[in-house]
Amino acid sequence: MKNFLKTLTENKDVIEHIKSTWEKLCDTVLNKQILFDFIEEKRKLLKESAEINHIKWDYYGEDLPWDIDFRDLTFGRKGENFDVSVDVIKSYIELRFGSLTNIINNKVKS
Repeated sequence: MKNFLKTLTENKDVIEHIKSTWEKLCDTVLNKQILFDFIEEKRKLLKESAEINHIKWDYYGEDLPWDIDFRDLTFGRKGENFDVSVDVIKSYIELRFGSLTNIINNKVKS
């Protein structure tokens, strides 16, 4: 599979198609502002519930009674609250979009 992907990414037509598709997606369904507006809408909808959940269970970002350590995720770290976690998710999206755009643009130039 690795060789197949390497061969694909060496094909200029494939890379141009990927770049064109990425640009269209970023203008529509993956539009960063649309995603951020959606996240902010959900933040408002879920904030009160998240705060009540934290008060009730007091497990937000601390040692959990399960075998899974959710702190390995990019949100929910000790000391964070709901708003901080939402901001971490938005920051991740911002960085990831920038990284993917740079990778795609640099590959096309090669």
